[in-house]
Amino acid sequence: MMSRIGRARTPSVKQKWRRPIRDETIVVDMALARRAAAVRARTKLTLPDAYALATAIHAEHGGHDDVRLETFDKNVVKAYADLHPLSPGPS
Repeated sequence: MMSRIGRARTPSVKQKWRRPIRDETIVVDMALARRAAAVRARTKLTLPDAYALATAIHAEHGGHDDVRLETFDKNVVKAYADLHPLSPGPS
């Protein structure tokens, strides 16, 4: 039974990692730190996840048109949907 479940999930994981990853480095300033702290307080996510979520939402609000939050963590997906209900969600 376990092997069937494992095999069923493998294609979706492989598909996620086949896409090119485009990233951008940004400076963590006090404004981003405050946003991440607010995300963490509202969602109880870990600090790294809260920073990723705050950064993605900030980028979307800043006019970036191709923002994706890549994660396998269901808690991050739920927090993203709760905080940003109009977005299509993580890929």
